Amino acid sequence: MHIAGPSADLPTGSLFAAFSLKRFKQKVIGFVSDRKDFYHQAQVTAQRAQSNSLCFDFSREELAGTGALASLLTSAADNLSLGNKRRQAAGEGLGGLCDQTFHPRTILAASSFTPGFASLFQGDHLGVEYALESHSQFLVSSGALKEDLWLRNHHPLLLAHTWEALFIDDFVTVGAASLDGTGPSASLASRLYEVAKTAYDEGHLLGSPEKDIEGEALFQAIGAELDSREEIVRRGLATAAAPLARRVSLSLLSLRAASLPCTTPTLVAKLVGAWVSAAMFRRCTMVIFSEVFSISAKAASREGGKEKSVHLPRRVAQELCLAAVLAPLMASSLTATTQSRIYATDASLGLGAIVSAEVQQGLARSLWLNGDRKGAYSELNVGAAALLKAAGEQIEDEDVESWPLFEHSRFPRLTKTIPFILDVLEICGGSGAVSKAASQLGLATCVPIDLGTSPHFDVLHPSFAIWLYEMLRSGRARSLLISPPCDTFSPARRPQLRSYVEPKGFDRSEPKVKIGNRLAQRCLVFFWFAVRLQVPAIFEQPRGSKMCWTSWWRFIASLPGVIELCRQCSGDHSHAPVQGKHAKSSAVYCEGLAMEIARTFRDSLCASALPPEKPGIESVVVNHVLLSANWQVDKVVPWKNKCHINALELAVLCILNRDAAISMPDSRLTVLVDSQVAKSSAAKGRSTSYALKPGLWRIAALQLAFGLYWSYGFAPTRLNIADDPTRRVDLRRGAGQSLCALLPLEVVHWLGSFRLRRPLASWARLSLLVVLTRQGSCSFFQGKQSDFRSSDGCKLVEFDASLGFPGEGPLRRVVWPSLLCWASIVGVFSTFGSWFSLSEPSLSFPLVAPCFLFPLHFASSSSFSFQGLFRVVVLCDAAMASPAPGTPVPVTPADFKRASVRESVVLIADRVIQPSTRSNRLKLVQAFESWLVGQTELTLTNLLSGADVEQISELLVAYGSSFSRLGTRMGNILRLSTPLGHCGRLSDAHLVTPGTWPLLGWPRSPRRITEPCPKASFWLC
Repeated sequence: MHIAGPSADLPTGSLFAAFSLKRFKQKVIGFVSDRKDFYHQAQVTAQRAQSNSLCFDFSREELAGTGALASLLTSAADNLSLGNKRRQAAGEGLGGLCDQTFHPRTILAASSFTPGFASLFQGDHLGVEYALESHSQFLVSSGALKEDLWLRNHHPLLLAHTWEALFIDDFVTVGAASLDGTGPSASLASRLYEVAKTAYDEGHLLGSPEKDIEGEALFQAIGAELDSREEIVRRGLATAAAPLARRVSLSLLSLRAASLPCTTPTLVAKLVGAWVSAAMFRRCTMVIFSEVFSISAKAASREGGKEKSVHLPRRVAQELCLAAVLAPLMASSLTATTQSRIYATDASLGLGAIVSAEVQQGLARSLWLNGDRKGAYSELNVGAAALLKAAGEQIEDEDVESWPLFEHSRFPRLTKTIPFILDVLEICGGSGAVSKAASQLGLATCVPIDLGTSPHFDVLHPSFAIWLYEMLRSGRARSLLISPPCDTFSPARRPQLRSYVEPKGFDRSEPKVKIGNRLAQRCLVFFWFAVRLQVPAIFEQPRGSKMCWTSWWRFIASLPGVIELCRQCSGDHSHAPVQGKHAKSSAVYCEGLAMEIARTFRDSLCASALPPEKPGIESVVVNHVLLSANWQVDKVVPWKNKCHINALELAVLCILNRDAAISMPDSRLTVLVDSQVAKSSAAKGRSTSYALKPGLWRIAALQLAFGLYWSYGFAPTRLNIADDPTRRVDLRRGAGQSLCALLPLEVVHWLGSFRLRRPLASWARLSLLVVLTRQGSCSFFQGKQSDFRSSDGCKLVEFDASLGFPGEGPLRRVVWPSLLCWASIVGVFSTFGSWFSLSEPSLSFPLVAPCFLFPLHFASSSSFSFQGLFRVVVLCDAAMASPAPGTPVPVTPADFKRASVRESVVLIADRVIQPSTRSNRLKLVQAFESWLVGQTELTLTNLLSGADVEQISELLVAYGSSFSRLGTRMGNILRLSTPLGHCGRLSDAHLVTPGTWPLLGWPRSPRRITEPCPKASFWLC
């Protein structure tokens, strides 16, 4: 296991085996620059240097005259001179109440000092992460390391003919060149190397010129030896392999070890590890090794550090001898031709089938680079899975990566990396009592985010807010505890700088009031981040803190999902008095409170925890090729004997290798397989299943003898075109429209690198087809730095001046119908990058508004390299989500149709009622108007248009009282409000004034005076 940092993407030498050259015409030249003592040249902060301290001390006299001691004493004197201002500059210091080691007075009076490294410590496990990230950012900022040429592990291999690689302190650039050493790729590689050297010189980063390689055709880089010397190229060869000297030495050692009657597990483990490293350049040679792993596994289980010799079985000796003999063949040819014909295979219990299709050369190369050449552990399908596979039916979890070791285990699957995910993040925590309690409960915590811990934890700095928001948005911080200092907000403070009437301060320009307000506002913004992102969070303040009386607090407390709690102390423990020298210690949480808060976070996280989703293995590009290419049947093979379905699927691959060996030797080929077992074992080169080993041996022999380099793609059972011949049916017809023809090659290559679940892969393909077929031209996808404005299909409509708003309007009709489809594209790929946080229109649209003006440029840390595609996707998503603030728009085609039909219809605010009901209500209104004219000589129209609300209320109450004395049914009187409202004569405001409250009280009168009247009659108007 390793840290999930930049080192996870460190390239391996075997990646160079995918580099492509033209046979007899090109060679590969390399440029390698090495930095001397790179770890010692990396400067760290004073806080990091303190953590790099050693286990011994030096006296003041021994360190006299050194720059380290002078810098330390100067810094301590400056901090001491700050006085009270040091508290604002260095925090409250709650994390070290009893530890005064780093107090300025202690430093100035110390007689001995502990040394520490002011650079990256060699024993620091995170040192490689810091070194690699800093080195990459340095080269990217200087322009030497290009995002689209950067070779990294777990990233799609590059279509370009110039590759760059960074391995901690080694910078490597390779390019394809003609035999005389010229060519655009060679010149680009040379130019990037010169840019890097210039940047190193300007940055004063020392190197090792004697180790540098400049334009060599035979060189070593990242454990790989690339040989394309002129005499080799003229023979049609150019190889990438482990260094030849290493393979020869390893062969001699293996032959000597095989001649011994006994051995030690450690020796076998070291030999096997070296051979596996060499076999990575030719995966099929992994089939040699099987029994050696059983002995090497004992090396890790030895007890007490004692090494015991074991008997060396002859099978193990035979495997070591075979490895020594085949060592020269553990190399990949860089001149192998990428065939434009791709294949698909399948097998049933009765037949095996091979089909093929001709595709464009660029697409074939992209499929080969994005295919699986690494393999994975796999087990034979058993039980119902094997029966479904034999019947040609899709298995339930066919579209996800197989986890066989933990599929039926009660233990969770162990990850290969230690994720940088914090369960509890404590801001302004000071002593970190809650973090300590959470750590005891098994939660992952961070050091308290407090200025006393590090100057980089300044919550007022804008970069900290950006970092925290990204941590919350990406799920790396799963819960948040915010406890801002309440110094000036405390009621115990003297003199008082605030009051409960003026909680923001009597004088806001007062420095202490100003810093207190800024801290409170910034921390409330952090809490608002958590609310928006639905992250469990607690914002804590003492009961009497005046911060709770500010408008900022009331706004946050009024947000949906926010609960304001006020709890008193249980009184079963003592507290430090909030006065004098005890004031600082009184701010520390007691142990019981800290543990309860930690338990609250734990319960919340456990309740919201979801089981990890298995990664998908389907590819949008592969699925579309299966549906749209012109496939033809090459061979249908009847089986003579009964066998396991997975063995039959591997047998079809063996037949395909045999045919390719005759017709296409020295080639790179792509085959699509619907069996994870056959695909994983063939790509890996070995399997623990005895049923698959014979087929793998034959495949390895054919590939080594005829120079076949296969790349394996996954073909879902529902789409596998090779399944038709095995069922004795005709090949299904292909789709008419080709997605790959509508997109530039670099976008197709990028799209094909994603591995998705079945629903996402299907919707992504459908959405892209709908968008591109409606939009026609897709020139805005072309290139990394393409501008959205330059697309012919995205011109803007000009408004006329009839509405007073001349200028550019929305996109033309050809684009808008496809926006709905783009929304699903954003949803599909939002999980692959941190830039797609567009869940809220209010946040998303300002972020993408600059797309109209200039191309976007991503930072070096971004894992994406095709900015043009991202710009279009995000812009369309934002345009669809926010056409105008608060304005609803049609969504579906049916909505658009109904909207066009109803465009000329004028809606009248009225209820659909029976004619008799309307007639009765008019009679009630006329009766009230007759009474009104007789009593006040006012018509109803004059009353409602000129009188105030109170007068109308008094007349309504008087009208009701007069009929009450006459014994009239109260229901008729009380229902008068309803016809007045529905006739447009009386507004809602007339019934909510205090003057009409007697009307609302009549239904509660004794039954002998009134009859029950439904309350709804008052509220429906």
